[in-house]
Amino acid sequence: MSEPRKIPSLEQVQQTVANSRRRRQELELACLQLEDFILKLEQVNIQQRRQQLEKTLNH
Repeated sequence: MSEPRKIPSLEQVQQTVANSRRRRQELELACLQLEDFILKLEQVNIQQRRQQLEKTLNH
């Protein structure tokens, strides 16, 4: 038979919650950094397209 599950101590639960909060914050920061990077790439693409169109229209 399987052994009964051991109930974690309050300290273990608090440590798990603290670790989970930290990981969530790290993930949120990574998502914000990725979003910022994507926005910068989009801005570069817009600028390049604008320059291409201006060059085409000025000839």
